[in-house]
Amino acid sequence: MKTIPRLACTLALASFAFAQKTVIVRPQEIDDVLVNPGIGFMTFQRFNGDALNAGLKWTEGYPIVYQEFKGSLENRNHPATSIAYFRIYWKFVEPERGKYNWALLGAWGEGAGSELLSQPTREALADSYLEGFPKSPLVMLLTDAKTNKYGVARRDVGWRADCLGDMGGFGNPAWSHMQDAWKKAPVTLEVCWVMQHWKDKGWDVDYIIDQSLKWHISSFNGKSSAVPEEWWPSVNRWLKKMGYRFVLRKFTYPSTVRPQAKLAFTTWWENKGVAPCYREFPLALRLKNSGRSDVMATGADIRSWLPGDIVYDDGVFVPADLPPGEYDLSVALVDPVSREPKVKLAIAGMQADGWYSLGKIEVRDK
Repeated sequence: MKTIPRLACTLALASFAFAQKTVIVRPQEIDDVLVNPGIGFMTFQRFNGDALNAGLKWTEGYPIVYQEFKGSLENRNHPATSIAYFRIYWKFVEPERGKYNWALLGAWGEGAGSELLSQPTREALADSYLEGFPKSPLVMLLTDAKTNKYGVARRDVGWRADCLGDMGGFGNPAWSHMQDAWKKAPVTLEVCWVMQHWKDKGWDVDYIIDQSLKWHISSFNGKSSAVPEEWWPSVNRWLKKMGYRFVLRKFTYPSTVRPQAKLAFTTWWENKGVAPCYREFPLALRLKNSGRSDVMATGADIRSWLPGDIVYDDGVFVPADLPPGEYDLSVALVDPVSREPKVKLAIAGMQADGWYSLGKIEVRDK
């Protein structure tokens, strides 16, 4: 067995370390409003591109009347949305006792009267909801203590409350909400009346917005009514804080890597929103050149990325059959099945396919 001199080993390692440089990337933050899954304004009895309700009126509770698609998903006087919300009165779902119109069945809306239910009935109704959507982030309306207590004991659920912006219109007493529920499930709020009513009453929209952010709001139902023109700066500020907003501050990776070896990296993120993302969107890297494209998911669970700084260091294995050459290294939060980008980041450089380029990396076979 041949013995290699210690000095030769040291020189060899030093030579490899010299060739193996660390690439440091600091993406540029952007200030755009981002339309992302599960956050922001929602349409109410509408879809993107539909005409809004006029004035102070809104429609709810009745079977959906679809508007003819006019070829554009752009909303006039209303933010673009990733959520469509519909509420249908039960009398249309069950027009006769025991006979259901399943074509209309939707999620529970206001839930008035739950305090009158017997405990077995209350539990059966809650169970049908909690067990019927095992993978979806769920919310419960703030109704009665027994129903809410049962729901949160069974599963992590967020909360929904109507009448955000009530600055004295009903004279209702102060109410409390489920503490820290937002860390595991979303908080969604609905406008009291419509936003134009707030303006007509002279209420402070920035105070209302700030209170909702303090409660860690993820989404807002404005009843598909127009945003008062003068309030757009405030609404855009709201949209940039509502829910999650991920900024990639720093990313480091090696300049070269070998097939079947680990591509180790370090990251520093900041969630500049007021809540985490409640759905699973894996953090993934992509190696791509003119002849090959490979997506490698990491072990990151962004559902635990609460507001503030997040340090996440990991590594992914390079495919064993990846040909040597120069590749573009990109990052994205992707759909868990299709591995296509699903979440926009608050950084510059998004490519047409939704990936964010980090720079070049060389794959060597030796």
